[in-house]
Amino acid sequence: MFKKILFSLLAIVIILVGLSYTPQLSHLRNFAKWGVHTIHDYKTHPTRLIASGNKPQFWPIDSNYNKGVIPDSLLQIIDSNDTHAFIVIQDGKLVYEKYWDGYTPKTLSGSFSAA
Repeated sequence: MFKKILFSLLAIVIILVGLSYTPQLSHLRNFAKWGVHTIHDYKTHPTRLIASGNKPQFWPIDSNYNKGVIPDSLLQIIDSNDTHAFIVIQDGKLVYEKYWDGYTPKTLSGSFSAA
């Protein structure tokens, strides 16, 4: 009886490992390999270099840049979610930006939802 249970568990593990190599379940393998994702994944995960363009295009700055008032309650919620950068773009212009925890516009980090 013990051998049947052990064999069944081994078979399930082999099937799950095999399934983790399918595109639909590869995130399970990645979680087992690297753990929880953070914006610092670029330090530990594989990356792909993308060639720079020959002429960077920066966001134009709106005339009301950083003049808008974002309620402190919203800023506290954003900061409490381990956010390091927050920007608002409206009508193709940069209207607002704020950084936390020593981050700047030049700090390298993962892009997640910004991408």
